[in-house]
Amino acid sequence: MIEAYDAITGLYLAELHKLAAGPMTSEEQTIWTARMDAFREAQHAVFKLMFPQDEKKTADGDTHQRPE
Repeated sequence: MIEAYDAITGLYLAELHKLAAGPMTSEEQTIWTARMDAFREAQHAVFKLMFPQDEKKTADGDTHQRPE
């Protein structure tokens, strides 16, 4: 999964470098923004698979956090 996360990050960074290539048309900017959003969502999904944050069950089987 680390490889998938690294690959997505590499693609994300490559898209960021496109900003230095010069101005974009409105259509290119819309497509670029959608790609960036998709990369962020993919990174988040892979990260959640690597480090699940499901609600932990308490000793009594409850799923909510106890007050501190």
